[in-house]
Amino acid sequence: MDKVSLDSLEAKGVEKVMLEMAQGKYGHAFDSILRIETESWIRAKIFSAAEQASKRRDAREEETLAIARSALSNSRRANIIAITAAILAAAATVIAAVIGVIYVAPK
Repeated sequence: MDKVSLDSLEAKGVEKVMLEMAQGKYGHAFDSILRIETESWIRAKIFSAAEQASKRRDAREEETLAIARSALSNSRRANIIAITAAILAAAATVIAAVIGVIYVAPK
């Protein structure tokens, strides 16, 4: 297929070329050179679109995984902070009780 024909196909797009092929514009015989080359162009375009969709899907999955890892890391930090706060609160309670006993106890 020459450059002008490829440019023509590119300008029309896959859907329109497929419609025109169904209407017989690129030859009726299955062994027609023009039909074979047009079918090859369509297959290449469909493959390329599927490959790009796969790459986009992989990128989205990687981004989702990165977000999940970040969320896990943040939740671990939050748990450490919560445990530290609980320990400090218990220590403050013990200190307050000891001070209360020392200063409030009858002398």
